[in-house]
Amino acid sequence: MALAATVMLALVASGCGGDDSDGEGAPGAGAGGAAALPAAASGSDSADVPAITVRGEGRVQGRPDLMTVSMGVDVNGDTANEALDEANVLATALIETFKGEGVAERDMQTSDLSIWPNWDRDSERIVGYHVSNTLTVKLRDLDKAGQVIDTAAGAVGDAVRFHGVSFSIEDTTDLLAEARTDAVERAADQAQQLADAAGVELGDLRAIDDTGGSAPPPTYYGADAEAALRAPDSVPIQEGTQEVTLEVVVVYDIAQ
Repeated sequence: MALAATVMLALVASGCGGDDSDGEGAPGAGAGGAAALPAAASGSDSADVPAITVRGEGRVQGRPDLMTVSMGVDVNGDTANEALDEANVLATALIETFKGEGVAERDMQTSDLSIWPNWDRDSERIVGYHVSNTLTVKLRDLDKAGQVIDTAAGAVGDAVRFHGVSFSIEDTTDLLAEARTDAVERAADQAQQLADAAGVELGDLRAIDDTGGSAPPPTYYGADAEAALRAPDSVPIQEGTQEVTLEVVVVYDIAQ
């Protein structure tokens, strides 16, 4: 038993000695600790460096290049089938007219198809049926848009219903690039103004964050649309301009 105790004490002593004297283990642990401490110190130092943070917003104007038209037909009939058949003929004529004016099939989509009964004045008896078929059409050639709308309306006569138009910029990539440059320049100017006001010098650029941009939603116009369609000349179209914006956040160190 005494011999066993002696051996166990020797093994424990040997293990403790190995932890203290291992040529590879000790430096490895020491290196890890040394690396962690400077990293923490570095992060702390970086956080302690005074800085100027600014936001810059870039704004760029662009002309819409896409017009979306909501247009369809409304038909009344004595029976549901009668109303639906007539609406189908007129809706087909409307679609074929748009195709004839160069509108691609991918730019036309049925957005509403409704059938409901017409009641008498006392709402007690059905006296007929009403069918509405609405088409949403993208017109890419704005110079011809008025003529296309006028021709399509003429193809279906008094059954035409015009629910309005919207304008949009289909691809804002280039406009966002311009807005991004404008935003960074504005942020730099603001940072310099703040530094001058505080009596300090701007140091290195520490960080820059593109927080994202936004294009305006399609601008919708619907007032007096049907009256315009009945005008003798082509429907006048004025697309105007739309604004694309983008914001950046920029951080500058203050020179020490």
